[in-house]
Amino acid sequence: MPLGDLDGGESFSGSITLRIDPETPAGTFVLCYQLYADGGEATADGPTITVTNTPAEADLEVRLSAQPQFGILVPHRSYTLTTRNHGPDAATGVTLTATLPAGKTATGLSTGCTSAPGTVTCTYESIADGADAVSTFRLPIGLLDIGSVNVTAARTSSSPNDPNAANDSDGTTCAVLSIALADCA
Repeated sequence: MPLGDLDGGESFSGSITLRIDPETPAGTFVLCYQLYADGGEATADGPTITVTNTPAEADLEVRLSAQPQFGILVPHRSYTLTTRNHGPDAATGVTLTATLPAGKTATGLSTGCTSAPGTVTCTYESIADGADAVSTFRLPIGLLDIGSVNVTAARTSSSPNDPNAANDSDGTTCAVLSIALADCA
């Protein structure tokens, strides 16, 4: 970039913005530069530049809530599984697994979720930074389903690294007193 004419002994200052290719390996590099003048050119080694590769991270928070739904024909508990990406990067290949009471199979599953006896698995292709992914499922309440019903949910896989494992799981308990009386906390 031309600076214009400088008188003998006159100085100049400026700034340079460097864009580093994301594929550049981590390391320390020396900035080299050239100055041209009527009398020739000068080449000099300048300051060193340190490139660090910050690994991508996506902090996923898992929340599980339940609400009893009573009906004449099909009483059930409705579960909502919410996954929030606190970033800073997008999360891909996200899999959450809810653990149900032994032998129970969920119904009314959201797209991307499957159920087998004792589990519900929900997968998401991608969750953007700051976005939520929400899935729902139901557990029928049978005539003999009396007592506490515990359901937990956890992130079982995602990419990139999740730096905060403390918020990767959640659970809820419902107290079922009868086919028409249940309370979830």
